[in-house]
This record gives sequence, structure tokens and C-alpha cells, in this order.
Amino acid sequence: MKNGRPHLTFELFLETEMIEYQCLGASFDKQEQIRKAERLYGAELKKRLITTANKLKDKYKVDVFRLTTRLKNYPDLYKAIRNDPKTFIEQMVVDVNVKLRIRTIGSSLETPSLQEKP
Repeated sequence: MKNGRPHLTFELFLETEMIEYQCLGASFDKQEQIRKAERLYGAELKKRLITTANKLKDKYKVDVFRLTTRLKNYPDLYKAIRNDPKTFIEQMVVDVNVKLRIRTIGSSLETPSLQEKP
């Protein structure tokens, strides 16, 4: 609970590998380029997850997160959701924290230059 409202935070940590790439003008030979890709894709993933979670709770107003079973160890929260699940879900705030890491790059193709060769 935060500020009297149910608050749910998802902590998501993903590791992935970039095996091959070939994209005009793209290059991942420097660490800063990989970190930039991690930030961009992590932010996009966070945005999509928050949008999906809010749509599920606001439009359908159902316990899609199965909180009635997960909150049994928290008597106050469990009582609140059991007594009035619709209001509990409507008032719930959903946050998502995403950490995306690209750990290794396998065999990559040579990045073509922006100018075509004759």
C-alpha cells in the first residue's frame, strides 16, 4: 500500500543475446551502443507492460494478477481485496521496473556502409 492505495510493482530482469545483426548504418561494436539499445528496448518493454497491466485492471476490473491467493500473508490487503475486489483493483497502481541486459554478441555480419559501393 502507498498513500492508502494498493500498489503493485513488477521487477523484471531479462538477459538476452544478440546473435547476428545486419542493418544499414547500425553497429554494435562499442559497449555504449549496446547500453543504448538496452535502454531503448527496456523502456519500450516497460511502456508496453504498464499499458497492458492498466488496460487489464481498468477495462476488465478482474484479479488478473491472482492477488487473492498471493496476498494471504498480508492480512490487511487480503481483507481489502476479499471485501471489495472491484474497488481494490480499480484503485490499484501498477509499476514496472525493467532491467534488460544484452550479454554477448555472437557472430555478427559486417555492417554495410551507408553508401552503396559501385
